[in-house]
Amino acid sequence: MMDARGPVTSDNAVLYAFGDIVVDTARYEVRKAGAAVDLEPKAIEVLLFLARRASHPGHLVLKEELLDAVWRDTFVTPNALTRVIAQLRKALDDDAQEARIIETVPKKGYRLIPPVTVSGAAPAEVAANEAVAAPAAALPRRRLSSIALGAVALVVLGAAGWTWLRLSAGTGASTPALEELVQLTAAPGYEADPSISADGKRIAYTSDQTGANEIFVRPLGDGPAIQLTSDGAQNSHPTWSPDGAYIAYRSHGKRGIWLVSSLGGTARQIAGHGSDPDWSPDGSTVVLSTWEGALAESSSIVAVPAAGGEPRPVTRAGTPLGGHRDPTWSNDGRRIAFWSFDGARGGSLWVTPADGGNPVKLFDQVYPSAIAFTPDDRMVCWSGLGQRASIGLWCVPSSGAPAAAPIPIVQGVAGISGLSIAPDGSVSYSVLQIASDLWSLPLASATGVPAGDAAPLFEDAWRNSHPAFSPDGKWLAYLNWRPGTPSDLWLLNMQSMKSEFLVPGKTAEFYPTWLPDSRHLLTMTGRDAERQVMRVSIEKRTTEPVKGLPERMANFALSPDGREIAYHVTNDAGRLTVWRAPVGGGPPVRLSAPEESAGYPVWSPDGRRLALELEESGDTHIYVIDRDGNGRRKVTSGGGQNWPHSWAPDNDRIALAGERAGIWNVWTVSAGSGELRQLTKFSGPNAYVRYPAWSPANDRIAFERSVTTANLWIARLKDRRTDQ
Repeated sequence: MMDARGPVTSDNAVLYAFGDIVVDTARYEVRKAGAAVDLEPKAIEVLLFLARRASHPGHLVLKEELLDAVWRDTFVTPNALTRVIAQLRKALDDDAQEARIIETVPKKGYRLIPPVTVSGAAPAEVAANEAVAAPAAALPRRRLSSIALGAVALVVLGAAGWTWLRLSAGTGASTPALEELVQLTAAPGYEADPSISADGKRIAYTSDQTGANEIFVRPLGDGPAIQLTSDGAQNSHPTWSPDGAYIAYRSHGKRGIWLVSSLGGTARQIAGHGSDPDWSPDGSTVVLSTWEGALAESSSIVAVPAAGGEPRPVTRAGTPLGGHRDPTWSNDGRRIAFWSFDGARGGSLWVTPADGGNPVKLFDQVYPSAIAFTPDDRMVCWSGLGQRASIGLWCVPSSGAPAAAPIPIVQGVAGISGLSIAPDGSVSYSVLQIASDLWSLPLASATGVPAGDAAPLFEDAWRNSHPAFSPDGKWLAYLNWRPGTPSDLWLLNMQSMKSEFLVPGKTAEFYPTWLPDSRHLLTMTGRDAERQVMRVSIEKRTTEPVKGLPERMANFALSPDGREIAYHVTNDAGRLTVWRAPVGGGPPVRLSAPEESAGYPVWSPDGRRLALELEESGDTHIYVIDRDGNGRRKVTSGGGQNWPHSWAPDNDRIALAGERAGIWNVWTVSAGSGELRQLTKFSGPNAYVRYPAWSPANDRIAFERSVTTANLWIARLKDRRTDQ
């Protein structure tokens, strides 16, 4: 590659150049047209490997070669490579359908298309670098097939019992670690929510093999799986009683928490609402979250007798601020760990005395899918998001001051969910593969009714979310999220259907909203003291903070004339409340009652009305109010979830993400007549739709859709001393 001064080189570097792209091994960076490209380290390694192999005849690189070379000491699914290739294509302005840089050879691997020149190194050094990229057939294999891993798991678990090594009481530091990590199931669908029995001999889990989520139990050794539920009620999150006789689980369709014998039989309900059950060590009580899929910020933790009876509060709504989820009992029965979520502050990990008392914070900025204590209760671990938005399995000490950083136990996976740690130290969780993208549903512009089937806008391995059409209909703004990085803001040109990067985000988890000129938009970045609303120019690619807006906003929507914002905040009682305020500063006006949970306001195109989402007995419904808060009326009915996101140009119909019997689809509801219409026909229980955005031209609705598959993994937990 050349610039005005000649070749671009780095001292002591090996440079691999192709087209206007240079991979610089000394700086460990990729440059395109002279500018550094923002890539994660794994993406740079993949591109470097492809570049080194490009000088070999017939330089096809097999997927297994890349996995073995780049993820040498980490067990990952092939989805990890797919995601990195997608990131490279987006960063290098390549297209999977009309590839110019990276070609996909279906079911085999990848090849770099442009010729590669190597400079900046002696021939011997180049030869050594190319030797690193030798064909994988000459390398020792480290990866087993899913079926083989399942067989290994059965052999390992059929051997002598595992032993948990207590955390060292000496002066040396020690951390938990996993050993003998193997895949337990290899289903094509969804098998998740593992729970290991106290004796370490059986595992309960959720499986969709019958077409609906049901509860199964299988031995950790030879023997078939037993299906415990078969009611099609989308059952999930099983947890064992300490004596192994019963399993508590959540029923989505029948509502609440149920108990069933671990040998099968008739289930009985012990709580009429709630989720995330966990047994007390003495087997007398089940603790649960009151969350049922509606507004998460309003939930709390309660405990119910396993024999039936009235619940007692464990936490109080609003203390700590936000919704309380995933309660988990310590092995000694004295404490309960949980996490709280507040839109303005994010997620935090807490422990509270089981018999009452003040919660203690353990760590900030976490988003668990499940929580578990280590067998000696010295640490609390979780699966999901940890430090710097990285996905994995993490642990922090269960007492004392909040941890400065979590201990990573498992990383290098695209998705991870569920967590169970048995007294003997056996551990299980699920590795997820998530296909998440923006979709488009064509509409007949004259009527606004579907004119065809919905289809993906991209074939991107990263999550694309929160679509928002510009008022002139020329642009679709959206957030692109990659594990380990904050969200970034992108634009899709609705004429060319090409995407372009707009600005990097700083935890920009809230959807963008456009200014009337279609040349600027607002987005919210950061959390707590660093939270700001930013004004983004799509022409200059610049951002500037917007002053004079209310504090503690967790979500906001700009009025069509750009003069007001509607937003929600969490009040001291743990309830979401909706407000309206002038953009230039001024007193806010409350639009919902403080004792109810209401949020996610959406303006009508004429700015005269707002649609709100309100929680009612675990369901959510859409209400429409005038901009001054009067004329309130409910427009949805029946059970399920109704999450509004946009209005049609006719100022009547509202597009919403609707859930019925555990199945999510795009729906519309008329603000005038209350007529509900289902627009999409998705049927999978482990998929969702979100954020349906109605185009100003009335010709399409864009929305996010995500489909998840999962399989169970199992390992043993061991104490690792770091001073040895």
